[in-house]
Formats: sequence, C-alpha cells, structure tokens
Amino acid sequence: MWLYVDVFVIQNMMVNCFAIYLALQVTGAKRIIWRIVLAGLLGAVYALVVIITDNVIAKSVVTKVIVALAMIKAVTPNNNMVLYAQTVISFFIIAAVISGLLSFVSPQITRTYVLKDYFIVTDRSEWTLFFLLPFLLLIKWISKNYLVFKEWVSATSITVSASIGSKKLQVKTVLDTGNNLANTFNKAPVIVINREVLLEQGFGELYGTACQIQDYGMLSAEQERLWEKYGNIIPYQTVGSEVSILPAIKPDSIEYSYQNRLYRGSPAVIALAPNKFFNRPEIEGLLHPVVYKSIIIEAREGLQNGSTEVVKRML
Repeated sequence: MWLYVDVFVIQNMMVNCFAIYLALQVTGAKRIIWRIVLAGLLGAVYALVVIITDNVIAKSVVTKVIVALAMIKAVTPNNNMVLYAQTVISFFIIAAVISGLLSFVSPQITRTYVLKDYFIVTDRSEWTLFFLLPFLLLIKWISKNYLVFKEWVSATSITVSASIGSKKLQVKTVLDTGNNLANTFNKAPVIVINREVLLEQGFGELYGTACQIQDYGMLSAEQERLWEKYGNIIPYQTVGSEVSILPAIKPDSIEYSYQNRLYRGSPAVIALAPNKFFNRPEIEGLLHPVVYKSIIIEAREGLQNGSTEVVKRML
C-alpha cells in the first residue's frame, strides 16, 4: 500500500483543526487560527510517526492522550484549568463523533491501518455517532446558555463605567435576555439605562438634551453641538408603548465590573430610557446579552491587558 506523506499530513491536519475548532466553539474559548493550525500539525506529525515507525510506545493509549493534551494546551495558553479541562473533554467527544461518522458512512475505510491511527480516539462502531452527537449538542447548549440563565435568575449586577468627556458615568445593570437593540449604523449592542441616572451623576446637559429629543423638542445651539459629538438615535418599538425612539450616547470608552474585576468587554452604546421602563428602583440599566457574553468569555480566558485591576480604580 502506498502512503503519500504530504496528502496524509494535510488530511490529518485538516481533520485535527476541524475537531479542535469545534471543541473551542463548544467551550466558548477564544479561537486563534495559527494556534489551531499548530495543534493540528502536531497531531498530524504524530500520526505520521506512528505509521512510519509502527512503534509500540507511540501507538499506546497513554501516548495518544499525552499528544491530545499537548494539542489542546497549544490552543488554550492561559492558566484557566477549568476551561482547559472542558476543551479536552469536548475534543475527545468530537473526535469520537468524527470517527463514528466515518465508520457509519464507510465501514470498509476504517479497517485500513491508515485511518485506524488517523484519530487520537479510535472508532468503536456506528453507535458512537448516534449516541455522542446528540450528547455533544446537549453539552454545547448547556455551555452556551447555563451562565446566561444563571445570571438572569440571580440578577447579578454588572457595573458599566462609561467615560464621557472628562466625567465617568457608572450604572448598575442586570442582564436582559430580551434586549436585542442595536445601533443602526454599526450594529453595536445597546445598553438601556434609566436617564435619571444622568441627572444624579452630574450630566445635566445630556439629560436635558435627551429629554428634548425624546419629546421631539427643539435643541439649543449648545445642545446640538453636544449631541453631534455624543448623541445617537435608537429605533424602539414594542406593543403598548408610546415610545418610538430612544436617545443614546456614544461614550469615549467603556468598561465593565464583574465579580470585583474590570473587563473591557464589547463596545456598546448607551440608550437613555424614561423612568417608567424600570419597575425596580435598584435596577439602573439593562445589559445586552452580547455584552454579557463578551464579559464572560474574557473572564473565562483569563484577565489580560490590565483588566486585572480591582474595582477600586473605578470608585
């Protein structure tokens, strides 16, 4: 039997990269392409060594597990061991699913020695596909929705700190899973806050301008200059509401406090809503799910770029 090394390595690397990418997608870890390619190449080189040398140690289960651990470590360089373990488990499941799929589609192919050592996890017949694929989809759904659901139930507060000129606006927000508002121009997510907070924190000019726009009033020359620099309009429609637009501000910078640490998270615009939008006085704002997810991903992947500073810097 002829073995074309270049084709074999490329095919192995492609399948490895595909499995690793799916594993990172399931766990929500950051996907860095060059690291995924490097890990895929590592697995492909290992498979080639197994084929050429036929070494007992290289073919052992222990060696295969070590190689798999090294591949996943290459794509998750931070020290978050929980995320690393989740990615390893997801990778093994996905590799088993792919192996089971090949076994189901073409049982004859998997009998050759090339594909027998093709995957880190060896196929175990058709049941792998039917059992593990739904299980993998379940894991993906849980990992995607559990944290969001947990925050929604517990109403954990996330403080938004927005720089507007020389001042800082700080708003305590909770996750609003029904908030799907986005900036018309760049599709940035929208954080809805009670406009009364502006007045309480010394943003009287912005507050007055927002009220004028909300009521379709005339702006002064100074208000027009202010709104040209920071202002935006968010279309808003809901059943039973008389409000059709929400004035919004584009902060110079924005960061988020979650579990006593600062995160950069996703850029966002801040919509200013009337007080009647908030039926609980302790809630000052409603966080967009996209913003929340960006904060969670940043927290799980490790704090970088100075975001490890404690919240005291905000106060």
